[in-house]
This record gives sequence, C-alpha cells and structure tokens, in this order.
Amino acid sequence: MYRVGHASSLPDAATARKLAFDDALAQISQSILSSVKVSGRDTQVTSSFDIKGAEIIPDCLYVEKQGGAYACWVQVGYPLEEKRKIVERIQIGEHLNALWASAKTDFSKSNFGSARQQLERILSGYAKALYLSFPLPEAQLCMADSCAELKDFLQARQ
Repeated sequence: MYRVGHASSLPDAATARKLAFDDALAQISQSILSSVKVSGRDTQVTSSFDIKGAEIIPDCLYVEKQGGAYACWVQVGYPLEEKRKIVERIQIGEHLNALWASAKTDFSKSNFGSARQQLERILSGYAKALYLSFPLPEAQLCMADSCAELKDFLQARQ
C-alpha cells in the first residue's frame, strides 16, 4: 500500500519532511479505517493503533524551497501484512460489538445462560479487538450479573 504525503509553507526542510510523512500516515490510517461500521446515535467508539513498518520509498522524497518556505512530497509504503493485521483486529471488534448487542438482549430477556456464553467469548477476545463500542468493565459487570443469576457465585466474584 502506497500513499503520497505533502506539506508546504514550512520554515525548514526537516519539518516539511516530517509533516509530509505524517500526512501519508494519516491517509493510510483513513484507508484502513474506512471499513469500520458502527450504528446507534449514543454509540461512542474509541481506539488507536500504531502504524508499524511504514517508510519513505527510496528516491521518492522531494523537497522544494518556495520563497523562503519549504514544501515536501513523499511516497510512503506500508506493508500489506501489517494492514491485514489491523483489519483483522477491526473485524474482531465488529464481531464482538454484535455479540455484545446480543448478550444484552439475552440478559434483558432473562436468558442468562446464553448471555454468559456470549460474554465469555467477548471477554476472551476483548484485548485482540479494535473499535469496540463498550468498555471492558461494563462487559465484566454484565458477566458477573449473569453468573449471579445462574447461582454461580464463585464465577460472579471474579
């Protein structure tokens, strides 16, 4: 995956280069995040990820001085394997968001066994996921309540 970053009207070449690189990274992250789907007007999703392995392609850096200010263009490459890892984590998050909605529905319908099974899957996959629409403590509390309703008090305390 390749993106061209640009920065202009900067006081020095190093700053122009850095901001052009940052611009390319922003474009890469936007293209990866375009697959995130979230619904509900009260839903808040926050997460972050590091773009690892991105680098300026050799001979694809151009710095120009324009009337006392610098402009820079860079072509940045990002390994597809790294993109695949991030997309996979986003997909896990989407799956866990769907499980969360289902677990809450089951809990409200007093289907505590089904809710517990889904919550176990949510809790085991939470650390691997990106862009979850619920905080971990909320899922843990729901799990504890489900276990208490099923009279599994030892598990409810964990």
